[in-house]
Amino acid sequence: MARTNFIIIGAQRAATTYLAAILDRHPEIEMAKPFLPEPKYLLQKVEYSSHFKTNKVCGEKTTSYMYDDKIPAKLKKIMSNCKIVVVLRNPVERAISHYSMSCFHKLEIRNPQSAFFGEVPKTPLNVSMSPYAYLEYSQYMKYIRPFMNLFPVKIALYEEVIDLKLDELFAFLNVEKCEIKPMKKIHSYPKQSMPLEILDKLQRYFEPSIQQVEEEINLCLDHWR
Repeated sequence: MARTNFIIIGAQRAATTYLAAILDRHPEIEMAKPFLPEPKYLLQKVEYSSHFKTNKVCGEKTTSYMYDDKIPAKLKKIMSNCKIVVVLRNPVERAISHYSMSCFHKLEIRNPQSAFFGEVPKTPLNVSMSPYAYLEYSQYMKYIRPFMNLFPVKIALYEEVIDLKLDELFAFLNVEKCEIKPMKKIHSYPKQSMPLEILDKLQRYFEPSIQQVEEEINLCLDHWR
């Protein structure tokens, strides 16, 4: 039986799959497989603990949890001592990465102006998360607060994950510091070019959201501006 559990809940398009793969290389950690498609253990009817047969620290990465308002209470009933890990990325970059992914999969054919600031289409029935919630999924505090009210939460920044500056995360998970070699990017897509006016509009749109994160998480995010 796992001696503790943690879940990486998001944010989508913030190197969470990369982080899961990196943590799986730590000798004290075992991550749920596969990384893609995501495990979504909490959405299955099987008892959660049955998915792990190890004495290691066990973790799962499923980013749809962050955007499902039923998950915090459900998780609290199943694993009241669970630890939550959230990776936050510059919301402008996250939104563009999300848009680029949807374009790559031919789910999005609109230009950036219409995609970001037009009407949001309905989510297709065959996907678990909206391919079009470019702005919504970058409203971080709205989705993090319910978890912070119930669980210990560690916020990691996208840059820290990419640069493998993970000592604070290892301490949070109660495992030894470990040097892990970089890996190739996972789940990466060609970046769509953005007109300068769209970048400016996105930056202005997300400024209140950035301020919320700074105030509630006590972070300085000047490099996001």
